[in-house]
Amino acid sequence: MNQRNEEISSQRDEIERQRDVVIDQKRLITDSINYASNIQGAILRPITYINQLLTDSFILFKPKDVVGGDYYWYKQFDYKCIIVVADCTGHGVPGAFMTLIGNAGLNQIIALEGIENPALILQELNVYVKNTLRQNTDNLKADDGMDAGICVVDLPNRKLTYSGAKISLFHYKDNDITEYKGDKCSLGYRRSDDDFEFTNMEITIGENEAFYMTSDGFIDISYGDKKFPLGKKKFKNMLLENIDKPMKIQGEILADFLNNPNKKEVEQRDDINVFGFRI
Repeated sequence: MNQRNEEISSQRDEIERQRDVVIDQKRLITDSINYASNIQGAILRPITYINQLLTDSFILFKPKDVVGGDYYWYKQFDYKCIIVVADCTGHGVPGAFMTLIGNAGLNQIIALEGIENPALILQELNVYVKNTLRQNTDNLKADDGMDAGICVVDLPNRKLTYSGAKISLFHYKDNDITEYKGDKCSLGYRRSDDDFEFTNMEITIGENEAFYMTSDGFIDISYGDKKFPLGKKKFKNMLLENIDKPMKIQGEILADFLNNPNKKEVEQRDDINVFGFRI
């Protein structure tokens, strides 16, 4: 009987030891991911900086996990600004690594090389991602990339130039919202053509016009009893219903919809990244 009790005690001790190991490992992983979130957040410009030039604007940025595969990039100079909204392969930690590659590529292409043409930026970023991941060779299994939309806003001349790689620009004008679709070519994947020429669209900005770029995260929110995707039509209707409100309030309304206390109706499926501004 004593021997049996000793065996049970030994087994219990081993179970507790293994439990403690698992708890410690989980804590280390969680701490690492939380710290990675701080790093990812540090590369994103705060809205207070963006509001210096785009005084009526908002950003709704909400990864599905602690870190995510969506990001935005922003630079302002001489009363102009460049806005990038991007959606990388996957979410979580792998997606977050891709956002760092995209951010580094944009820093080199725009900040260092001085390219300000949205279509050329996309073309250069396509090649940059492919070369960085060595996806222009045949000896690797990796096939990752991103979609992106870029706006260059010239405030003094009230001009906006847009180019997209599978990310649309939504434009509010005359009580309606028009979607300008990006080119059907993603960035960085093996199948992405190195020589693909992206298309620029130039828009003269009238009074009280608004612009929105979004990854597919908000549009793909699971919504309603049947859990159908929200869709672009509902997204545009939500924007129209609140178009007269300041952009900050519009962003809060979208966030409140996502944070609906009735979680049975709304479920986030992917990273969410929405950038809105009014000139």
